[in-house]
Amino acid sequence: MADDNLRLIEFHAQVELQQQLPRKIRLTTRGLLTILASLVFSLALIALALSGFFFNAKQKKNGDELVTAGRVISADDAYIVESRASHVHYTFSYNGQEYRGEATVPEELSDSVRNSILTTHTLPILYVPTDPSINHPQGWRETEAPPWFLLFLVGTVLVLWLVHGKYLRQNSRLAREGAVAIGIVKRCSHGRNSGFLLKYEFRDQDDLLSEGKGYFPTAQREGARISVLYLPADTGQNSPYPLFFFRAVV
Repeated sequence: MADDNLRLIEFHAQVELQQQLPRKIRLTTRGLLTILASLVFSLALIALALSGFFFNAKQKKNGDELVTAGRVISADDAYIVESRASHVHYTFSYNGQEYRGEATVPEELSDSVRNSILTTHTLPILYVPTDPSINHPQGWRETEAPPWFLLFLVGTVLVLWLVHGKYLRQNSRLAREGAVAIGIVKRCSHGRNSGFLLKYEFRDQDDLLSEGKGYFPTAQREGARISVLYLPADTGQNSPYPLFFFRAVV
């Protein structure tokens, strides 16, 4: 062990790695920004999923009311707006008050609805007499957000934090309890997002040769020496230092 410490001192291993275990650690700036960005992204996905669930619930409620209590009236005016899908806009009057509505036309009905509106400039509208703001063209129900898509949004958030949780735990344990070794760089290549992907070898406390790979903030030539943290009980869990999420502090 004394020889290991001497080699690390000669190598100029980071001072914070030479303290007694378990080390004091804190989040790195990169780690904190990544967590914050992931949190904002997750909240946006959750908000989108919730809005979809509430939209579906409202559409179902309104659709059921139109089926059970709806009355038919002719629109005073109607026109089609073409975009990625056809949208019909219409107005109708009830008890001296004007109401407006909009609906997406199903693709299979778009031609017939378009021809009818171009010919008559009107459209049969279902409305609820007790609340005419609940209305919809007669003949189809509004399309709801696909449940699989809403579940996909929620699943994306779960997978994101499962992955983050795995790396946070691994980084935290290595930063607190990891033994320090001198890694010899065998290959350096550009990472997919940022930094450089290193492949390296190191010898553990029992002088057994192990291999590892991980991201490093700067390019390293082949044969360069780097600090590596590893778990003595499982040398397969190792990473170049500095780590992505955590760093040791004195």
